[in-house]
Amino acid sequence: MTSSNSGAKAPILTREQQAVLWGPQLLILETEAEHLLMPWIALASANEIDATVEPKLAVKQWVCAQPGGSQRVWKAIAASDSRVWTDLIIRAGAIEGFRETVLLIREFQTQAAVPQEFVSLVVSRLDQSMAVGDQLHRCTFYPAAVREARAALAEGRWDRFVEEFDLVDPWWAEIHPWPDSNQRKAGWGWLVKWARLWHEQQTRQKHARNLMAAVANVIVNGIEYRALTCNYELWRTSVEMRNCLTYEWYADGILQRHHLIVAGYAPGSNKPVIVLQLAIHPQTEGLTLSRARGIANRELTELELRDANVVRTHFEAQVRSLGTISP
Repeated sequence: MTSSNSGAKAPILTREQQAVLWGPQLLILETEAEHLLMPWIALASANEIDATVEPKLAVKQWVCAQPGGSQRVWKAIAASDSRVWTDLIIRAGAIEGFRETVLLIREFQTQAAVPQEFVSLVVSRLDQSMAVGDQLHRCTFYPAAVREARAALAEGRWDRFVEEFDLVDPWWAEIHPWPDSNQRKAGWGWLVKWARLWHEQQTRQKHARNLMAAVANVIVNGIEYRALTCNYELWRTSVEMRNCLTYEWYADGILQRHHLIVAGYAPGSNKPVIVLQLAIHPQTEGLTLSRARGIANRELTELELRDANVVRTHFEAQVRSLGTISP
């Protein structure tokens, strides 16, 4: 979304110019209009407003230029009362441009001044080529980050916070997560946990190695069973099933023809719900069901165990027909 008030835009600035120019403007916002500080950063980073103009006026001009914007609307927004925000979002309805404007400012209301260290960090990370809509989404985790930044500065762990911020920032921009209420309550720790997991996933996927040739899947009672053929699949299934399949012993066992690891996926989903370990007899290439578990190592029901033996028969035929399962 772009502003129709193109004359308010300023030339794109270097990071050093931004840091010098933004300081006085942010001080004004910190002391006079804290709730406008983060939307001002988002808009200034996207070059949607002129950062040399008095900051409250700059945001006001941008809001009034959006679809559904007006002086009257601006006065309501400037009040920053939570009930006003809710009412405005409801009344905005399908006016997408104005709704984005309201959400932009609402997301970044703060109760205390944003530390200059955090502002400098944000300035160095934001991509000036991004559209305001994309910039808006990328900034939506900033409220949690601001709270953590204050605590990190107070407790002398700023370097650690920067490292965590650099984990969360690309994950948030790429995945576009929408945390539920419990996850939002978990705060910064939840964001860092899943960002680390995403980065580990990217690394493991990049360096994945095949462990065996592909074999045909089978569907039994609506569950699709697939043999896991690379170490990345083992790791991902382990994370989703909350068990120990990431141990190298399982990958080595597949390479050495000691066993197959088979995952069962729920109908219409790519989420595993059952995992089977099928031991391979070295002489006959017959398979034995040596381990069968559900999510978090849940014991299988009698029906699920009967299905598991049907699956075993299917993959036994597959292994024998291949002659070898080496990649």
